[in-house]
Amino acid sequence: MKKISNLFVLAVLALTPVLSYAQTFEPEPPASTEHPAPPRPAISRLSDDDRETLENGPISQGRYIAGGVVATVAGFGIGHAIEGRYFPLGFIYSVGEAGSVGLIVAGASSCFNQNSSFMTNHDISTCENSAALVTAGVVLLVGLHIWETIDAWVAPNSINKHYQEVKKRTGLSSAQLVPMPVSGRDGGPIDGGKLALQFSF
Repeated sequence: MKKISNLFVLAVLALTPVLSYAQTFEPEPPASTEHPAPPRPAISRLSDDDRETLENGPISQGRYIAGGVVATVAGFGIGHAIEGRYFPLGFIYSVGEAGSVGLIVAGASSCFNQNSSFMTNHDISTCENSAALVTAGVVLLVGLHIWETIDAWVAPNSINKHYQEVKKRTGLSSAQLVPMPVSGRDGGPIDGGKLALQFSF
């Protein structure tokens, strides 16, 4: 009997470390078979210029060619309006070229209204001043039109390149403005709303 008791004590002592390990052992969770979600682009860190570029989108080839031709032939910011870039440059061309034409017309009319048959010294002085207005108007008109023409043909390429760089940097495939309804205090929709920038991945 004493021998059996000794064997039982030895068995308990031998199994104690095994039982302690079994209590503290935690099996590892099975490996997940799901693919990790791709990182979302940091839209909030985009600059205002990058956001505006994404909102406006690229300039299509049709608008590019039509805008360039109209800007070269007609001017007055119309070509920039076709390209979707009327503000601010197109507006500047419209106002600047219209003002230039105004100077030319004002200067020419003040001189030609004089009767050349009875021109006095005062009238001659008036025509000289008018010639200065006409010259200033022509120089301003030609300068603005050259600047407008170059910008209409060159800038769209830079804009489209910037658009592609921003889209690639953020991992976006497209971006568009979509209307978002606004709810009233009672939870129902109200007239009007706001625009939000929606991105596709």
